[in-house]
Amino acid sequence: LSVSPVRDDHGEIRHFIGILNDVSERRRIEERLNFLSSYDELTHLPNRGLLDKRFAVASVDALNNGTLIGIVALGISRFKHINDSLGRDVGDELLREISRRLSQSVRSHDTVSRHGGTEFALMIVDPGQIDDLLQMVMPVLETVNLPLVIKSEKLQPVVSAGISLMPRDGETMEVLLRKATIALHHAERQGVSYCMYTEAMDQEAQERLSLENALRGSLERGELELHYQPKVELVTGRIVGAEALARWRHPATGEPVPPGRFIPIAEESGLIQHLGAWALRQACLQNKAWADAGLPQIVVAVNLSAAQLRQPDLVEGITEVLAQTGTDPSWVEIELTESALMEDPDQANVVLTRLKSLGMRLSIDDFGTGYSSLSYLSQFPVDVLKIDGSFVRGVTSDASAEAISTSVIALAHQMGLRVIAEGVETEEQLAFLNRHACDEIHGYYFS
Repeated sequence: LSVSPVRDDHGEIRHFIGILNDVSERRRIEERLNFLSSYDELTHLPNRGLLDKRFAVASVDALNNGTLIGIVALGISRFKHINDSLGRDVGDELLREISRRLSQSVRSHDTVSRHGGTEFALMIVDPGQIDDLLQMVMPVLETVNLPLVIKSEKLQPVVSAGISLMPRDGETMEVLLRKATIALHHAERQGVSYCMYTEAMDQEAQERLSLENALRGSLERGELELHYQPKVELVTGRIVGAEALARWRHPATGEPVPPGRFIPIAEESGLIQHLGAWALRQACLQNKAWADAGLPQIVVAVNLSAAQLRQPDLVEGITEVLAQTGTDPSWVEIELTESALMEDPDQANVVLTRLKSLGMRLSIDDFGTGYSSLSYLSQFPVDVLKIDGSFVRGVTSDASAEAISTSVIALAHQMGLRVIAEGVETEEQLAFLNRHACDEIHGYYFS
């Protein structure tokens, strides 16, 4: 209910106008998204976002008290075979049963989480010494690997574990979970139930340093290029935009380096500022060249990383690029990931408001994979929500992905935002998105 006073010519209140809006459906969607943002729908276990939050609290206590935290990555062998041969219902029930066994096998102040698929993780707080941690993990594995019967089918789970330790192996969840996963893969290859991470298991640090040096040289020599993936409006079937995607071939091997490999390195090394400025300038020049050639005007989207969002002169730099290239700001869209925005929501909101005042379009990429507060989402001056490709891939086979996708579309439309689905690759995915009134798509199905 909103109530507004109506005043006469002398400023006296004569009466009030009350306006009632039924927000029940929106509240229902918000409650659903709030649950899905912190918990896995299938198993009701905490997801990666909630695990990160709990780790942030536990790690401070551990560092202050000089205690340990064990991170255990768990993997289920031959799960795909069970799914394919016995059906998805059996596979889902197996995941639920493993989740129950894990939850019952750990202490109340430890955390069991599921990150999608067959990826589970344990956070064991203050286990004592390393030997004590192993004595806690071994009974967990024995319990989850007990035979069980689902729909008259006797199943024998095979769950392995990889273990990393804070502070010995790192002090962030990302590092610890990565090293635990490396140890898990080593355990699976060796055919043993668990492995503790050791530096000998990977040469990641050396490889990343080598890749960083190669990327730095390629940026200086102008050896990267942008590819443009079209965005298609579902109602008309027209190309209405494109996303600029950085692509790089290693100067020594000539082989393409996946963006998922070199973009994080650019962010960690500080090269992302150089890379981001180059990508924006090239995208603006290309879009202007298309328009000058007589092609229909489209909006070109450029990704902005969390590291760039923290730049104090970001808006000034973007303004300069727009002016130098003669680009109308309304034909440029800035994409930021949900997780980047939530690192510092208030500061992000200030930057977004300034970019919006330039006349640029703003979108939240990978929406649904982070853990943003919906109250913040409603404050951000964005125009578009993008459904992450991981959900799009599962809309025809994964109930959780379907639930998140439909909820995002409904919520966005209620807030007056457009919705883009990324990573659309099949006709079935396209049909699902059409049924639920998604606005735009991009992905290999079209181009």
